[in-house]
Amino acid sequence: MKRMIVLLIAVFISTFGYAVASRMAGESRFLLAGIAIGVIVSLPAALLAAVVATRVSNSGRQVSAEPEPVVRQPASGTPPIVIVNPGQGGRVSRRAPYVEPLLEPPPPRTFTIVGDDTGNHE
Repeated sequence: MKRMIVLLIAVFISTFGYAVASRMAGESRFLLAGIAIGVIVSLPAALLAAVVATRVSNSGRQVSAEPEPVVRQPASGTPPIVIVNPGQGGRVSRRAPYVEPLLEPPPPRTFTIVGDDTGNHE
């Protein structure tokens, strides 16, 4: 009974696919065929990635996305070195150092019309 149901479903899907494909343009059929082949070809790589991911997670070690920061202690008795960049022209800026100045608007564009005697136009 189960084989009969599976066979009927396969026949229905095949008939439906043939009916749709016969009404499509040739380029559309090639596009769908290319998509189907691309999916089929990518399956082994996806399965391999899944196997590798499960092996790494099952190995018992912790996998960290970010490396641990390196903390360096200065030698005993050595004062820390602090470098301060002076502002422009010796002035002290009141902005935070991470705020970027606003960009200036670009200069006006000029266009040359081919075959025109007057020259540049804006």
